[in-house]
Amino acid sequence: MSIKIPGVASVDDEPASVADLYTEERIGTLAVAATLPQYRGWGCHLALTEKRMLDALHAGCDLIEGQAVFGRTSQKNMQKCGLEVAYTKSIWGGHKVSLLPPLFILTWATYLFPPSYGYDKLMKYR
Repeated sequence: MSIKIPGVASVDDEPASVADLYTEERIGTLAVAATLPQYRGWGCHLALTEKRMLDALHAGCDLIEGQAVFGRTSQKNMQKCGLEVAYTKSIWGGHKVSLLPPLFILTWATYLFPPSYGYDKLMKYR
């Protein structure tokens, strides 16, 4: 069974940040997350990352994964919460309709908790 658990962080009763957790077969996936520009740096994303990890554990997950672009807030917050890099992937690209420059290299990593799982155990789930 697959479950989606949405999360919202509010500042002064105003929605500031959103994030989703998907669980399936005892794997929790820290999915999309976004914070409104005026609330960046307030700890909303970190709070939602911690909440989603706790929700995954309460849902019976024994593996939590998430992806983040290197050097971005998501990466730092995942590491603060105890996730560690399982592997990295780079994409070379160029896209005419994009917020990215015409030629770019995008590198992101997949993070795991608990770190002892490692890449080999992750692949057994896939």
